[in-house]
Amino acid sequence: MFVLEDRRLELMQLKVNIENALKRAVEAQALRQWGTARQLLNKGISALSNISDRDAYLEQKLQDMRRMNQEMSDKLKSDSKQEAENLAEKETDELDVLFQPKKKW
Repeated sequence: MFVLEDRRLELMQLKVNIENALKRAVEAQALRQWGTARQLLNKGISALSNISDRDAYLEQKLQDMRRMNQEMSDKLKSDSKQEAENLAEKETDELDVLFQPKKKW
């Protein structure tokens, strides 16, 4: 009986910790602290992956964390690609201006 109650309390504590990690990850994303958000999500995913007797609530949180992690990765990839394109375009514009035909005054 004691072992069952102890396990139930451990799972309740895990649920609280996962909720805190999710909340902090969302706040970090809002502040554009991508590394912190990714670290919190990965830590939560690894903690939930090691639990063998997950209930429906923990399964849902695991799926949510994986989805958030994937969405953040996709967003960062698209942002970095867009930034690289903008930088390349800016460099070509500067070169065009630099080497354009000179005008006489």
